[in-house]
Amino acid sequence: MAEQPNAAAMATDAKSLVARLEGVAAYDATVVSTRRRTPNLHEVVLHCEGFTSLVALAGQDVMVEVPGAGTERFRRRYSIVDLDQDAATLALWIVAHGAGAGEAWVQAVAPGAHVDLVGPRGKQPVSATAAHHLYFADHSALGATKEMVAASRGESVMAFVEVATPEDAIELHAPSGVPFQCTWGHHDGHPGETSFLADAARTVALPPGVHVYINCEFTTMHATKAVLLERGLDPAQVVFKPYWRKGLSNAAHGEPPKG
Repeated sequence: MAEQPNAAAMATDAKSLVARLEGVAAYDATVVSTRRRTPNLHEVVLHCEGFTSLVALAGQDVMVEVPGAGTERFRRRYSIVDLDQDAATLALWIVAHGAGAGEAWVQAVAPGAHVDLVGPRGKQPVSATAAHHLYFADHSALGATKEMVAASRGESVMAFVEVATPEDAIELHAPSGVPFQCTWGHHDGHPGETSFLADAARTVALPPGVHVYINCEFTTMHATKAVLLERGLDPAQVVFKPYWRKGLSNAAHGEPPKG
């Protein structure tokens, strides 16, 4: 008989998540503002007095509760952007993709609305010892990439980022004095279907001491990782996280199906 999932392990209410997940807290935030940051990227700014003590590593995220059909509730994970402890605010960057619980929520949410979130989540810190940092990301990971690039100290930082259109590119900045180069690709309405990131992985220079971060669609992530390992990188030099999976909805806890 197949093992039945544990109901407590599947629960996504704030109390259950805080009890189950190490190092997280629940926050009742208020929407300060919403806007289209670029043609295909929403920005939601949240305020919560608890953010004054929120400590998040670059690239970590929060689990936002969003409504589904009827009484259903889901969690969607969005990277923490521009955390300001003094102002008790943070921003969420959410890709506009036209469907799904997260898209419906961000289209409807307005200033003054309350937002139930839990965090910080994420186990992919920026390496403190790498000489070189190399990023491969798609639009869904743009917020995380912005924060991680800004925290990357070493001899150089390079990023390859695929977004929808040229107008969706947002200037990224490495720490002062660290050489940084970003190459943008555009899927032009076909997210998760191009070979831009894997092709970049085939040709980019891989200097000694490089540490690689891959944050994108599930299949693209695995293809890009495979290229880098074939080129001789040690698995310990490559960290990766799927943000979504083409053709499948993320699960109720906010992560894409892995199987």
